[in-house]
Amino acid sequence: ELLSNGLCRCAALREVHLAKNEITCRGSTVLASALHAQRRLVASESAGVGVVHLNLAGNAVGNAGAKALAEVAAPQDTSSALHSPWGLELLDLTQTQVGSRGRDALWSAVATRLALL
Repeated sequence: ELLSNGLCRCAALREVHLAKNEITCRGSTVLASALHAQRRLVASESAGVGVVHLNLAGNAVGNAGAKALAEVAAPQDTSSALHSPWGLELLDLTQTQVGSRGRDALWSAVATRLALL
């Protein structure tokens, strides 16, 4: 949670590598909330793009964590792709206990982004 507190205040941070850090589903959800807050900060300051690369490989992210991260990966304002911070572009969830529901949520986020291109 300490990392999340700093993350939501730092618009310039673009990459976060947390592989094999014993981050749980709850931790992933807290991290996703911080990434949402960072996106709001980036949008309000019109500076930077925020975190675009997140590595959580080897953590117990699970389906709920993947769903929360999928929300961060999807565009926030689908009415205007050119004026919306895109959020996550590269998300490493290798060996994270993400099942079909989590994968479905992630695929949905990708599909939403592709529809705006």
